[in-house]
Amino acid sequence: MSKIKEPYRVLIVEDNPGDYLLIQNYLEGYQKHYETLNTKTFQQTKSLLRNSDEHVDVVLLDLTLPDCRGEELICEMIKLAEPTPIIVLTGYEDIDFSIKSHSMGVSDYLLKDELSTNRLWKSILYSIERKEVNKRLEDSEKRYKKLFENNPSPMIIYDSENRRIVDSNVEALKMFGYTKDKILTLTIDDIRVNDDQEHDLRSYGMRGTVGGILTYMNDEGTLMFMEENAHAIEFRGRESVLMLLNNVTDKVNLQEKIIEHSIRAEEQERNRIAQEIHDGIIQQLVACGLFTQNLHDIKEDPELLDQKISKLFELIQKITDETRHLSHKLKSAEIETMSLSEMTSQLIKQLQQSTKIDFVLKDFIPDEMELNHLVKTNLYRSLQELCNNIVKHSGAIKAIIIMEIVDQQIFLSVSDDGVGLKESDNQSSGIGIANVKRRVQKLGGTIQFININGRGLKVTIDIPLNSKF
Repeated sequence: MSKIKEPYRVLIVEDNPGDYLLIQNYLEGYQKHYETLNTKTFQQTKSLLRNSDEHVDVVLLDLTLPDCRGEELICEMIKLAEPTPIIVLTGYEDIDFSIKSHSMGVSDYLLKDELSTNRLWKSILYSIERKEVNKRLEDSEKRYKKLFENNPSPMIIYDSENRRIVDSNVEALKMFGYTKDKILTLTIDDIRVNDDQEHDLRSYGMRGTVGGILTYMNDEGTLMFMEENAHAIEFRGRESVLMLLNNVTDKVNLQEKIIEHSIRAEEQERNRIAQEIHDGIIQQLVACGLFTQNLHDIKEDPELLDQKISKLFELIQKITDETRHLSHKLKSAEIETMSLSEMTSQLIKQLQQSTKIDFVLKDFIPDEMELNHLVKTNLYRSLQELCNNIVKHSGAIKAIIIMEIVDQQIFLSVSDDGVGLKESDNQSSGIGIANVKRRVQKLGGTIQFININGRGLKVTIDIPLNSKF
């Protein structure tokens, strides 16, 4: 217990001389230094407590004063004496009223007929100590509230069970564009997009911290990338999550632009090399082949010449085929002119020729469907990365790619019969897969990684056709 400076100042609000004397006797029976003050009416009490020179540590209140009594007296005394603890002393046993008086703010409720020195002093000391503890808690709460409200980083608190937002600081309101009243009507899922990570910490048993970069949406529908740190806390008696947010949208967009420029430069270089091979080497070899076909007309030994020419032609034909294959391999998909279906079909053919995995394409996208260039590019690059992941890591024998339009959503499914994801694996740890996730989030879509009966992996991507880019 904290040290309360003695002597204690006890205000006895009692108009009955006999009861006042009885209370004094009980107080004197305990070896504590104290001082007593006595008022006999509510008006006297009001006048005393409003005098700034008169400080009291506890009020012993009789409920039947000449000018005020009962519930009305309790209400007036609590407003008048706050935060001084009030102990009610009454001669009437009323359990319901005693419970109600506690809920109104009374510190304790004692029957005069059951008073004793120990009981009275125990109630006084506990009430004073409780007041000090409550004051420290209130002061602490005010300090943390001030720290929360004035923090330069956006902060949000939401309930772990119902996921409703229960508090947010000024910076969070500025960033999301909501008023305080409005944001408190939302859940964390109303502002967080593509929440494929569980951040309510229930799986952590209210321990530890989790974080990552996730997509959020402000009041205007603009997508923002947030570096998020989630901390388990108790807020207003309930398990909650404190979110510390850092807007990294500009950083992510810059990374995306660097990646896009790098890919575009690589495609241009590949196309240049492919064009040179096609227009230069292949054409020259074809001409050489045509020339050698006529050499036997000018040689003395036609039979031997024919054999050599045939072998030379076969070699040239082989070089031509190999060079043409290299040209196809180097030349990137013509994103500007080809449809998603055409690019995907070309990719599957290349995979079937260059790997032992049986890639199967089921394309249900209508031929007349024209997709936004950004959607087409990012979906195709995502599919390339997922297929590359299958080739490198899955150990699969067969892979199936499904593309279709479902309820105004572009649906892409990539599944294989390989090793799948282990529980210890982090599906977002690889740079390639992380890029896929960012591409999908950029389009306002969702991505899921699902193990198939302990063997194989299924990745699904949904992109809304009416996404805001």
